[in-house]
Amino acid sequence: MTLASPFSGDRRNNNVWRLYEFVAGHPVTDPPVGTDPGVKPPVPTLAIWSSRDGIVAPYAARGEAGESDKSLEIPTTHMGFAVSGSAYPKIVEAIRDFASLSEGRGGGPAELVEG
Repeated sequence: MTLASPFSGDRRNNNVWRLYEFVAGHPVTDPPVGTDPGVKPPVPTLAIWSSRDGIVAPYAARGEAGESDKSLEIPTTHMGFAVSGSAYPKIVEAIRDFASLSEGRGGGPAELVEG
């Protein structure tokens, strides 16, 4: 599961990549882990994103077709994912429902969209 995280396309598809490079000490295009975030893992995936994010570009956080199994837009800002009283319950519900679906137990009312 990703939460407002860039995993698709150019790794500079966010407004804080320069800060990331300063803090991490390496270019955002050359992380110390040997993985391509644009390649879908061999497990069920959920991308939670927002068109109002302001930090991570929506298309980078929701991914292209085939890069995630499900996606869900939560209308909030980037920091709102962690602190918004209206976003937080929706995020928890979506994660719970996705975990239930992934385990074959059905799901709840969260509307998850095919990736």
